[in-house]
Amino acid sequence: MISVDNYHYLHAYAVRADGSVWAWGMNNRLGTLARDPKTWRAPREYFAGLESYIEPGGPVENLNGTPYPIEVFKPDGSSFDDAVQVVTHTGTTLVLTSGGEIWGWGYPARVWPWPDLQAGDNIFGKSEKYYQPVMSVVSEVAAPAKITRLDIAQTFAAGMADDGTVFTWGWNNIASLGHGEMETTNPPGRIRDTRDMRDFPEDSWPWISEGRYLQNVKEVALVDNGTLILKEDGRVFYQGTHYTGDGRYVSTEKMRQTIITPENVPVLNPVLRRDGTQFDNIAAITSDRGYRMYMLDEDGVFWHWGRDIESRSQDSYYGLYPERLPFARFDKDLNEWVEIHPR
Repeated sequence: MISVDNYHYLHAYAVRADGSVWAWGMNNRLGTLARDPKTWRAPREYFAGLESYIEPGGPVENLNGTPYPIEVFKPDGSSFDDAVQVVTHTGTTLVLTSGGEIWGWGYPARVWPWPDLQAGDNIFGKSEKYYQPVMSVVSEVAAPAKITRLDIAQTFAAGMADDGTVFTWGWNNIASLGHGEMETTNPPGRIRDTRDMRDFPEDSWPWISEGRYLQNVKEVALVDNGTLILKEDGRVFYQGTHYTGDGRYVSTEKMRQTIITPENVPVLNPVLRRDGTQFDNIAAITSDRGYRMYMLDEDGVFWHWGRDIESRSQDSYYGLYPERLPFARFDKDLNEWVEIHPR
């Protein structure tokens, strides 16, 4: 395997070394296994010995899914032979090929764009679901840059390009795409360098002159409410709402009510330490694609922040600033947890 991904306990995907794509788990109403849920059922023998396997819809006889990997085929019936990465979320799956093409299936209104959605379309009015892979137009829009890496969240997606920029597309009602605005528009676009947007004169709008895109991006990680960005110089920025990483909590309601002016723009927020200084030694970033973000610095220390969704309190946080993630072991003699790397 060269790439694997899953959405909770519901479905999973893998890309083999031969470039083929495989799926298993539940094939819900969105066709998460690239199969039409109304016409496809896994062969009964797939479930031999698994009579106790139950899904929300009923016993194994009614199971629309499979516990074993099945291959995903293109619409012409051919196999993928050049896939290099797969990412999946609630109802949409994307596959990246070695040539920079993006194929996808599921619910296009959550993670656009597909070919039949034109500029200006209201993507939330689209109810069509794709039960077979369809080639996205992102690679066409990105050309001559080539998409080399994907990430996906519930309602939007991102593609790293080989020129150090990042293309984002999908839902943008909370400024998660980094386009300098909060409108969901087509086509997909690059993350803009909005760090100094307040210094721009009004007559230079809309937003930014051509070419003012965020460059030298090393990695990108998505959460439900925003985009985390790692630059080549070790600095980290966040675009979106909620846990901005600089000590503030920006609610969805507050962001949606923002009046877009040169003085009040959804900008890239630098991720800060508690003393107000910016991180400049981060080697890698990732997220749970939900509400938590993680960073690894050059000294091997993990940092994390965002909502503690396992807490009973809806107002609990891991922190509005990144905190060191302690590593611990259970000491039987002391009958307690002991940190391996003290703070």
